[in-house]
Amino acid sequence: MIKPGMRTAGKYRKPNYWAGGQPPPVALANTWFFRLVSLAFISLVVPVLGLLLRGFVGFFLVMGLAVMAGQREDSLGRVKRAVREGVSENKWLVLFAVWYGVGAVLNIWLRGNGLSDWRLMISPIVLVIGVYFAVGFFRDESACRAFQIALALMLGLQALVTISELSSTVAIAREMWAELQGAWEFGNQGIYALWTMLLPMLIWRAVAERGWLRVLLLVAAILTGIAVSIASFATPIGLLAIAGGVIGGLVLLFPVKGLHRLTAMVIVLIILGSVVLGYSATRDNPLFGASYSRIENLLTNFEGGGYAGNNVAVSRVLLADISIKSFLAEPFLGMGGGSIRLSPYVGGHSLFLDNFGAYGLLGGGGAFAGVVLVMLVTAGLRFLKDRRWETLLALTSVVLLVVCVVTNPFGEGTQTVLILIVTRPFWPLVTSGPDRQETKTVLRQSYRHHQVWRVR
Repeated sequence: MIKPGMRTAGKYRKPNYWAGGQPPPVALANTWFFRLVSLAFISLVVPVLGLLLRGFVGFFLVMGLAVMAGQREDSLGRVKRAVREGVSENKWLVLFAVWYGVGAVLNIWLRGNGLSDWRLMISPIVLVIGVYFAVGFFRDESACRAFQIALALMLGLQALVTISELSSTVAIAREMWAELQGAWEFGNQGIYALWTMLLPMLIWRAVAERGWLRVLLLVAAILTGIAVSIASFATPIGLLAIAGGVIGGLVLLFPVKGLHRLTAMVIVLIILGSVVLGYSATRDNPLFGASYSRIENLLTNFEGGGYAGNNVAVSRVLLADISIKSFLAEPFLGMGGGSIRLSPYVGGHSLFLDNFGAYGLLGGGGAFAGVVLVMLVTAGLRFLKDRRWETLLALTSVVLLVVCVVTNPFGEGTQTVLILIVTRPFWPLVTSGPDRQETKTVLRQSYRHHQVWRVR
């Protein structure tokens, strides 16, 4: 009897699932479980959809529907196996994420206001769920492609309505930020910063497609870039400039495959020229003035943190110093005070330092730093290894995340998870940490290449 998969007459016979009355299994990227979980995470970055689903309430409701759909279509078993394999290949990332989630929840519960602050426990929990989702599903290119296309198209539609609102009233986003604390259907400071971090990967996805889909995705990316540039917040503008600098600098130091050096230099000149000309042309425009004045103040007076006059008292530098002093006073478990959003012992303007000040090295601060460090190191090693455009742009998005969590108070849940999801397919598979010998080889090759380039 010939069984499915047996070799007959020297030829491979494909398994015939229908012979036993069983249809071929559906790819995980085509299951309703994956689609609904993807919708839940996309709702965190698309404000109109998020408000329609009632924020995190809708997020967990859609996650529950995903589990029900998985049971219905009998895909949960394969999901568990995929997640188990992903966890075994990314032990350090998962360990740090779970460590941070448990540490943050315990700090909020035992050292804060108890269960009355349950809403503040959601972001660390979302981070843990997102890490499992990323390592389990996004080794598959089809899952990556489906998620990125859906995300880009929905962001394009959101950006279209956001641009119409932002262009109608000068600095309205900043007014709504102060009035609604971010619960505005046209976006907020944290959302615009996240859009900027996602932009390099959205551009890559558009270029990787063909036909009308490529056109639609490019239009969506352009609309997203326009929206963040007129939002009157300095962080997205600064991240755009940093993205240009990172891409240009890495292209010059480590030429990307398929790109001539002259072309790379022209791209760098265009990026730098656009930043300079854009600043000189828009510094007096009320749509841009508030953002550029912050950047100008930061360059002229770093200790002011972008502020001037009486507002220097809320400088990022001074607020960061509060968190640093709290960490130095209690380096292992931090000063406590509950959530980093409410703790009186942190400055509240640097997620990275606030975690150390409130939770310490062992209470969660070191774990969050570990999550970010694993993302940065693995994305960097992957780029140094193959030097392709997709790994360059993935590394750029991760670098922007690092800059944001150091200089801003948001990002422990939504931002970190979304950047992890869209950049995950371009990482090397990490088992118990980067292989030391492979890491040394990659770094040695990069150093030799740089020395040869300098001699030339």
